[in-house]
Amino acid sequence: MRTLLTACLVAAPLIAATVNAQTTTVWNPAANPTTTGLWSESANWTGGVVPDYSYKVVFNVAGASPCTVKSVATPGQLVMGDGGPGTVIIGTGGTLTTGTNWTGLGYNNVAGIEVRSGGAAIFNDHLWVGFLPGADGTLTLNGGTVNVSGMFGLGWNGGKGSAFIYNGTLNLAQWHPTDSIKSNSIMDITAGKVVITGNVLESVSNYVAVGKIISYAGAGTVASAFDEAAGKTTLTGIRPIGVGPFAPTNWPTSIKPDKKVHFFAADESFGAPNENWNNSLGLLNDGDQTTIDGMIKGFVSKKAASSFFNITDSAYQEWNAYDRIDILMQVYGDISVLKPGNLTLPRHIQFLTGTVPTELAVDGGDYSIAAYNQRWNWIAFSITNTLIDGGPNHKVGFVPDGAQGNTTYGGVNGGTIRLQGPDNGVNGMSVHAIAFGEPGAFGAIADINQFDVPDVSCGPVPDENLVGIDIAASVTNHLVVLNDQDQTVTAVTDVGPTGDKRNAVLPQGTLLNFGITDEFLGKPCHDNATFKVCLDFYDDPAFAGMGVQFGPEAYAIDASGAVAVFPAGQLQTLEGSGKWIRRSWLIPGVNLKGVNTGSLTGGPRFICVNGQVAVSRCEMAILRTGDHPLAGQDPLADCYSDPLVCSDVYGNFAELDLARGITDGLDVGTSGGDQFMVTEEAGPVGDRRMAVRPSYGDIGTGQFLNFAILTNAFGPSTQPNARLAMAVTYYDDPALVGKGFRPQVWKMDSSGTEVFNYLQPKDNIVLQGTDKWRVAYWELPAIKFTGVNQGPQAAARFDLEGKIFVTRVRYAVIRACGPNMGRNLLESEKPSMTIARDIDGQLKMTWLYKAPQNQIQGINTFGELWAPLQATNTIENSEWNAVLIAPEKTTRFFRLVMP
Repeated sequence: MRTLLTACLVAAPLIAATVNAQTTTVWNPAANPTTTGLWSESANWTGGVVPDYSYKVVFNVAGASPCTVKSVATPGQLVMGDGGPGTVIIGTGGTLTTGTNWTGLGYNNVAGIEVRSGGAAIFNDHLWVGFLPGADGTLTLNGGTVNVSGMFGLGWNGGKGSAFIYNGTLNLAQWHPTDSIKSNSIMDITAGKVVITGNVLESVSNYVAVGKIISYAGAGTVASAFDEAAGKTTLTGIRPIGVGPFAPTNWPTSIKPDKKVHFFAADESFGAPNENWNNSLGLLNDGDQTTIDGMIKGFVSKKAASSFFNITDSAYQEWNAYDRIDILMQVYGDISVLKPGNLTLPRHIQFLTGTVPTELAVDGGDYSIAAYNQRWNWIAFSITNTLIDGGPNHKVGFVPDGAQGNTTYGGVNGGTIRLQGPDNGVNGMSVHAIAFGEPGAFGAIADINQFDVPDVSCGPVPDENLVGIDIAASVTNHLVVLNDQDQTVTAVTDVGPTGDKRNAVLPQGTLLNFGITDEFLGKPCHDNATFKVCLDFYDDPAFAGMGVQFGPEAYAIDASGAVAVFPAGQLQTLEGSGKWIRRSWLIPGVNLKGVNTGSLTGGPRFICVNGQVAVSRCEMAILRTGDHPLAGQDPLADCYSDPLVCSDVYGNFAELDLARGITDGLDVGTSGGDQFMVTEEAGPVGDRRMAVRPSYGDIGTGQFLNFAILTNAFGPSTQPNARLAMAVTYYDDPALVGKGFRPQVWKMDSSGTEVFNYLQPKDNIVLQGTDKWRVAYWELPAIKFTGVNQGPQAAARFDLEGKIFVTRVRYAVIRACGPNMGRNLLESEKPSMTIARDIDGQLKMTWLYKAPQNQIQGINTFGELWAPLQATNTIENSEWNAVLIAPEKTTRFFRLVMP
């Protein structure tokens, strides 16, 4: 809809400083749907141009993702945290060099720059970290170099500035004896160093005396020395005794010999250091707590292959005497130790204690992103051992009456303490040793959680993500067919049906393998990665009834050549259709060492069962994550793990209508645990219907509703993530005004592993008390039908804040390909937007209150990127969402979308 608006002109405040004439550009990657988060991508900037010395670069957009510098960045001036927050990460190979204007790092708001190993920042004038009141600026060195030609100031003009020199070098050309560190600002030096021009020993001593220059968070000693020949003063930190990082070759030296500890090491290489240590721990390997054995840099590892580590303790009863338990782990510092989706925030870890149905998630605490260092690290946590119903027994150490499930070791799912999220579990994390101890057994938690400089000996990960070979077209992209050892092949021609004859390779035995040339996707010493492989293979008519299968067989999991076996149940069974099949597989945790690839790198190896399968094309992609420039991209997005989702074989609609007795592929789920459900009549006078609600203690316990998908209504659980529309008819009970409900949790495939995903309370439908049956609508963009606490198939579990009745539930799958691509059989339930002037001349946009995920987006001209409208959403007359915006003298376009 096209609407004319009246503009408001606002005078912007000016900075009272002399700068060269520049064009201003703002970091705003949210307006760029394909953003990589890189400084070097033009669409991430409001001007649509990568800034150079002619630009003043501003960071102030709330919620903007961090900006990563991996090449050369040359802003004329850099002002971060000017009216809003901002973050810059300078990674390996990245250099940020400013012009001859001052830099504000935290001008009047929150901002931070982190420099990692192999990165550099060069400030050719003053660097103000935390400049004005209200500012909170942070300069972090995790390796690399920072040079400042002008004055250096932490909190120079009333703000708060912090410099953390964990590793690397900070070179300062100018230093003020009283103003370089002011107010509540600090400089903390650990393994790095600060080099200052001139003899500034006296002022440094004064700063140290008042706690403005510290070492190891205040636990260490600051050392300073003046080199007369060089004319420079160097500051370093002296690590205190008992403070990490500790050597990975044995238990930390900070352990207290008089404290009780239970432990295990994956290869039993670490023994008991004293008589108070008991080798009673273990790791489960089943269900959603599976592990894979491997070897990483000389240490046997246990890698989480699903969502959880579940730790057993055969002597768990001993912990019933303790209100707290400390937990020590030796963890490998690859990408799995970071917070998924945000590499700049500390990782938060949670533990599950107790038994079903009264299990309790407890916080373990955070650890620094410095743990991402490609080394074995010691990381410690401390958890509360809560009393059961006020005492005298504890969650860990005692199994209460009524406990459900496997409580062999006193906890959930057969374990004692389960390591889990809340950041989507611990999938991919590798451990070598774990210990439980009484409080203080390992030393102070903060002293243990110190991490060594990153190991950059492997070099940067290549800016590539795809290799392939098309045998039919005689084209190769850094991928070759191997023909040696037990993986020999024969070249064949004219394979396939009439009209689609191809050249291909045919395994002489059971195995087919490919080698990646030139280390094009990386080296074995790089982090393991998720591979997506896509192959074209021929379903020969001779295979009919023969049980022929094809797919990945094995893959390397570490640089030493340890191998994991791909699940045989995920192989493709061929039926003799006489057609070429194109399908993909996702394999997480693949090491580029390959399997029998010799001097080449590799991905998974493939196997034929009960017959030789001809292959005409193979492509392998790494699904990059983190701050990689190709993070989040899938170059094989049009290759599906189940080709039938692109046909009309699977159903796209299911319905449960309790009032009319309809169970068309959907029914009420199974009561039990914390999801007991009650079915009874409800609704307004004159429109009473059968409906279901959570019991809330009437029968068992429960605040959830769950619905079972019957007869594989949407196809098998093995299909890839689906987009699911959900329409739920509920009673808007006047007695429950303000109570809400939503599809709370479901499972989805994330890079080959099932994880949990969630809607938040903001996505609740909130009861308005209209005394009517109403419809709520949601869309889940990616869901597996394996269910949460409900089988054999289910979608999302619903969380309800009261005894809210639901009488009808409808699901519709919106397919991404094939004849039903984009078709939504619940489209009629999506509200549409109307726009009109209100009595005050404001523009008023309204739509039915039924789809809480809905969002208004706007643009000024077609061709721009749609951006969310920053406006307050209210509910009018219990029926309508309404948004008001002030008039403007411009033409703008708006749309109501389900993001």
